[in-house]
Amino acid sequence: MNVNKKRVTIAAMGIAAITLLSALSHAGSRQYTDTSALNTGLDEATTIALTSVGGALIEAELEFDDDRAIWEIEIVDEANQVVSVEIDGMTGEIVSTEHSDDDAPGLSNTISMEQAIELVRGAENGVIIEVELEEENDTVIWEIEVLDEQNKESEFRVDGITGELLQ
Repeated sequence: MNVNKKRVTIAAMGIAAITLLSALSHAGSRQYTDTSALNTGLDEATTIALTSVGGALIEAELEFDDDRAIWEIEIVDEANQVVSVEIDGMTGEIVSTEHSDDDAPGLSNTISMEQAIELVRGAENGVIIEVELEEENDTVIWEIEVLDEQNKESEFRVDGITGELLQ
């Protein structure tokens, strides 16, 4: 192979690699639509899920699937099982309910999701799009993501025991 063909081949491989990396990075990013068009917000979605299942909230996330807003709510029910409830963000209807194989986290001495959300709402205006209870190095943390008016995402962390806003 002559030098010019090698250069063209290397250049083509480089362009292909950059294109692939760009596509992969965009595939992992979230695509938000206008959250102001939601008829069912976080508070209403969690109330609907809790009325249906009962228990303690451990996760809530707004996802868009084919331009359809879906709240995915996870609850630890009275049998100490994790139940996932999907709620349509426009209609408030329950789309599905299923029991998960996930282990239920220990919730004793943990502040509630509602308390963690109130702490973040006091610090940041915007639409809460995700709340998740995590265990990190024997510490329970509520991770809360907020989307502002410019669709910029901010993440907050709340200590699940003390209720201290960590970030």
